[in-house]
Amino acid sequence: MPRFGRNETEGLAERTWTNFLLIERTFTENDEGHVVTQLVCSLLGLVVFPWERRVLDHANSERLEKLIGEGWPQWEFVEGGCQTLGDLIRNLRHGVAHSNVWFSAESRHSSVSSLMLSHKETPARRPGLVRRMPAAAGSVHGAAGGQQQRNADQRCHQ
Repeated sequence: MPRFGRNETEGLAERTWTNFLLIERTFTENDEGHVVTQLVCSLLGLVVFPWERRVLDHANSERLEKLIGEGWPQWEFVEGGCQTLGDLIRNLRHGVAHSNVWFSAESRHSSVSSLMLSHKETPARRPGLVRRMPAAAGSVHGAAGGQQQRNADQRCHQ
């Protein structure tokens, strides 16, 4: 049962994450669905809406280096970089909200595709940050496993 109501930002994020995991499991078990596409759609409920409603303000104090050490996925920065989770969320929000999102391959398999975003419009429309999808069964939380991701999700939506 969801902890948050339908009209609460946290509730949308919870249901978004549940839907993403469902698509991921369906793809793994039945080779059906589009995990990479669902990931981009999920960024609305997990990043854009919470950012706009200022639910994620506490993320400004979370150091990315520390979170990566706890098993969070690592991002590759083509230019610049992010020091905090707040920096990363802000850049992701800008990339998604302004349609500056690209895929490295046409594959439905997240293990061979990279998601690339730019937080600003550039003349060449080149990505500013890249998320290389881990090869572990198409999972966006990689070998670190789901428990660390759930812990991180809970901290992110406190």
